[in-house]
Amino acid sequence: MAAIVRKWKRIVALGCTHGNLIDPKLKDQVLKFVKKYRPDTRVHLGDVLETTALRSGAQGTRDEQVSLEPDLEQGLEFLDAYAPTHITWGNHDWRLWLNANNPKAVFAAVAKSVKKSLLDKAKELHARTYDYHYRNNIAKIGGVHYMHGISYAQNALSKHAEFVKGRAVFAHTHRNGILATEGLIDSSSINVGTLADISKMTYAHQRLATGAWAPGIVFGEYHQNESHLWLVTGKQGGSLIFPPGVM
Repeated sequence: MAAIVRKWKRIVALGCTHGNLIDPKLKDQVLKFVKKYRPDTRVHLGDVLETTALRSGAQGTRDEQVSLEPDLEQGLEFLDAYAPTHITWGNHDWRLWLNANNPKAVFAAVAKSVKKSLLDKAKELHARTYDYHYRNNIAKIGGVHYMHGISYAQNALSKHAEFVKGRAVFAHTHRNGILATEGLIDSSSINVGTLADISKMTYAHQRLATGAWAPGIVFGEYHQNESHLWLVTGKQGGSLIFPPGVM
């Protein structure tokens, strides 16, 4: 009887890079790792851009004056370098979709233009994209549900695992971590944190929860409905700490 040989594929997942707010040292470190690891599948979990000027409540404040040009430029630059195969758009990206129908023509025109640039880049990279929607924002790979995230609560790790009724990898809350639940069904959950420079995210400097924000990425291997994943983390303002021999 012939031996059954499984063909395992490599995967990397990251998110919340936030355009021109990405931390340069984390960016270089991650891209160096990806070049060495050579994953078959590369997931961007959303918030490719920051889109400050388009946030709810920005009109009439200084945020309204923040240019989208450097945000888009560096966001596209990172997509080019990372070359994701899957992009689960985040809430910051989705501001472009929402503002495409803004009653103010200038906002609508800018949103449509930047949205088109993002979608054109995704098409150029042959990346599969997922709308920011609680049911449609999920890329299921190797039995794991990859998504931007739909809960910002302190118990987001458990909430995402409960929602998909299985394993979940997400970003959104910027708090890296792992939750392994007990039971017959593996419903573990991983949060990859953020690769943004938190010191530049001034809108969050008056929030106690921001102290828990930190960087991280996920890497591992998968085969059909089975995955073996590892979370690489770091402390706020620091570098990612890879296991010995990985970098």
